[in-house]
Amino acid sequence: MGKASRDKGNRGQSEAEALLLERGFTITKTSAGRSDPDFVAVHPTNGHTYAIEVKNCVAIELHPWRKQAKEQAKKGQRWLLMCRIPEHPGCFYVECAEVWPDVWHSNDSRKRWHR
Repeated sequence: MGKASRDKGNRGQSEAEALLLERGFTITKTSAGRSDPDFVAVHPTNGHTYAIEVKNCVAIELHPWRKQAKEQAKKGQRWLLMCRIPEHPGCFYVECAEVWPDVWHSNDSRKRWHR
């Protein structure tokens, strides 16, 4: 993987971490291993631990990424996939096992619709 690709991935991870922190999650670990999640976070109210997989790509490929997220979650962890939505900084498609998929926006990046 080249430097530009690593830098792009790191930017996506930083945005995802900031979004999780805004929502009250605690980031407990970061890792660079290929068989490990990008980082691990603890939910603020239910205390569940999530293995976070972040993708920052132009084309979203849910099936292989979902499979990767599930495989990287260790025993006792739940998986959570965050896909940055291209051309929308601070905006991610998010899914995990327990809840319906959703779109999460950073508080400072969300633009309001005006009529």
